[in-house]
Amino acid sequence: GLMTKILTLDVTSFKFADNETDLNFRAIQNGVIISDSTLSATIKIKQADVGYLKSISAKWIDKHIVISSGDLSDLPIGSYLLELWLGSPNGYEIYPGYISTKTPLIFQVT
Repeated sequence: GLMTKILTLDVTSFKFADNETDLNFRAIQNGVIISDSTLSATIKIKQADVGYLKSISAKWIDKHIVISSGDLSDLPIGSYLLELWLGSPNGYEIYPGYISTKTPLIFQVT
């Protein structure tokens, strides 16, 4: 069957130049939260018409994948698509891998 890969984020926007907010992601595959902290976690940020803008190494904290808003402080105001790349010796798994509605995870800097 088709594998469902979902990426969730606890906040979906923050103010420009905010350096104080932790962004907590969760990777969910077929309904199960991925919690294997041996996987390398990278958040990639892109814009639909531009492509990838930035890659950020994330850390694992208690089944969440965490980056700081300070890692994004150079992003101008706008809308961004976020992807999580989980790396293992076998290669990468990419989340969200588009959920059923075909919508990526969209993030706003306001």
